[in-house]
Amino acid sequence: MNVHDEDIHEELNDQVEIAQQIQEQTDDAPVAPLAGVVYGDTIYWITVAGAVITLLGQIWSFVAQSNYMSPTYVLSSIWQGKNVDEIWSAVGGVPNGHWYLPHLWTGDGLTMAGLALGVFGVTPAIFASALVLYRQGQRLFGSLAVIAGLITVLALTGVMGGLIPE
Repeated sequence: MNVHDEDIHEELNDQVEIAQQIQEQTDDAPVAPLAGVVYGDTIYWITVAGAVITLLGQIWSFVAQSNYMSPTYVLSSIWQGKNVDEIWSAVGGVPNGHWYLPHLWTGDGLTMAGLALGVFGVTPAIFASALVLYRQGQRLFGSLAVIAGLITVLALTGVMGGLIPE
C-alpha cells in the first residue's frame, strides 16, 4: 500500500468508529411514549396544514379583490401607528368569535381560518392521544386527556366565556 491508500484506509476506520459510537448512543436513547408520538404527529400535520392555508390566504389577500378589509388600508394604518380598534373601525369594530366563517373566500377570511386550524389542531391531537392511552390501559391519563380536550373545545367555541365570570 502506498501513502495515499493508507490515508484512505485510516479515514475509513475513523468513519467506522464514529458510526459505531453513534449507533451505541441511539441504542441507549429513550423511546418516546406512543401517546406522545401520536399527539406530536397529529399536531404537527394540522399545524402544517394551517400554515399552508394561512399562506394561501395572505397571497389571496394581495392578488384578489375580495377581502374583508383592504390589505393596503391595514398596512398603511399599521405604519401610521393606529391601534387595533382604530383599524377595525373601518368594518364596524373588532369582530368577535368566528367572524371569518362567512368570509372564507376572502383573503383575510382564509388567512384567519388557517390560523384557527393551527390553534384548533391541539384538540384532535389530545383526543387521539387519549385514545392511545385508553388502549394502553392508562385510564387515569386517558381520562385527564379527555377532560383537557373538552375544556379546549369549550374554550375554542366560546362556551367557557359564559361559564367563567370576569
